[in-house]
Amino acid sequence: MLIKVGGKQMGIPFRGTGRIHYCDKEYKCYLYYSEEQSGIVLKILVQSKFGIADFLEFPFNMPVIYGELDTGFKFAAINVRRVKQNDHIGENGISVFDFYPEYLISGVNSEKGVEPHFKKLRYILSDIIEWGGESIYTIGENYELKKNENEVEKKLYEDNHFLIVYKVRGSFLPCSEVQLLCESIELKQYGEIEITAKDTEYSFNTFQDQFNIVNELIELSMLRKTNIEKVFAYSEDYVDEYEKNIRIERDINIYGKGIQLKPENYEKSGADSLGWITLSSLLENNSFELFYEKHEKIRPVIELFTEMLYVKNESKTRDFLNVVQALETYHSRFVTNSLAEFKKRVEDLTKSLPESNAVLIKNALLANSYKFITLESRLADLLYAEGNRYFDIGNIKWDEFPGIVAHTRHYYIHYDEKTRINNRIFTEDELNIYIRALFLILEYYVLLEIGVDVNESQINEKLRWRWGNISQDLSIQRAADERHKNERDRR
Repeated sequence: MLIKVGGKQMGIPFRGTGRIHYCDKEYKCYLYYSEEQSGIVLKILVQSKFGIADFLEFPFNMPVIYGELDTGFKFAAINVRRVKQNDHIGENGISVFDFYPEYLISGVNSEKGVEPHFKKLRYILSDIIEWGGESIYTIGENYELKKNENEVEKKLYEDNHFLIVYKVRGSFLPCSEVQLLCESIELKQYGEIEITAKDTEYSFNTFQDQFNIVNELIELSMLRKTNIEKVFAYSEDYVDEYEKNIRIERDINIYGKGIQLKPENYEKSGADSLGWITLSSLLENNSFELFYEKHEKIRPVIELFTEMLYVKNESKTRDFLNVVQALETYHSRFVTNSLAEFKKRVEDLTKSLPESNAVLIKNALLANSYKFITLESRLADLLYAEGNRYFDIGNIKWDEFPGIVAHTRHYYIHYDEKTRINNRIFTEDELNIYIRALFLILEYYVLLEIGVDVNESQINEKLRWRWGNISQDLSIQRAADERHKNERDRR
């Protein structure tokens, strides 16, 4: 079966025929899903006298549907969305309802109809070992490869309800001569996020909310979209029992949205890892605790920031509008959204400065903020950074830069040609470069909120690696433009 996932058409294997229960009724169903890539389809069949089923037979959204295939495979479809109804008109006809579940939990069932609950989930992530800075292997004194004696585990966050840790697991070293008699011995290790409930069992969606917060910070620190290869759940209701009262939790596989084997075009670490804010740095600065504490407030900023990781090859205009909105949102949420407070802030920032500097800075900060705080004022305040930070904005004067950004934003949103005529706005070539300057400013403040020492030389070097040297890039561009101009003149 073919469906579209993330804008791409993909084939999903047919898994079998079975039955689902809804509102004390039993329905025949067809199940399609892939273990290696996102995409699940559940078709529910309704038989009616003339082949036209009641349009309201099923709601458009259901939290869970339990089912069982004829093979005995049990499943729970989670966050189910109804997308289509096909009626086959005729005597004793069949109507087919198509549903797209976000997730499929294998091997579980319930007569109560409530969502399954778990006490632990494990998320296996691709290519984060280098970011985590730990391996399950070590090199011995004689340069032999050894298995690390201690389990690799680092606590990321803990509260009254959940414990979240980063772990590294992988292949065991050969332990018998038979295992050595192979032409190829492959060892593999992988990083994972393990979330354990401390007080009671919770639904998958509750665990997913916790993981999403941690994953946002990981993506921000790596400046790259993570890939979830596998997800396993554990519950005291699903165990394998052996002799001597030995009970072992069963791996419950979860498939669906965002869960897929590492794609062939997945971004490798390479030189980009030089710009990573590593796990050790985040732990040293208590960043996970601070991120959780401020998440509700900072979430809109992070979503605008990281959208570029999920939407590849989009126009620079979209990135520009996102980063400017993120800066505006950050200032209103973390600095002030009150004009009276902002004016007092400006007075406090300038009262100890020499008069000539104070007038210049005050005029820049209060730019047209008469009845409300303008975008230009917010950008100027962030750029000034209380006089503690210099941001590279090329050859544009710092008191002019916020106005150019604001006019460019207004032009793209309102498309008023008078804005282009009466004010300077960025050209397409300038936009490509100054977007990075704006993202650097935004990331500086985000890192500040999660405790990272933004004045530390290593962090500043990482920021330059992530966003580049704006002045240098502009100089290169001007030199290239001048060279092309001279070549055209000679012709």
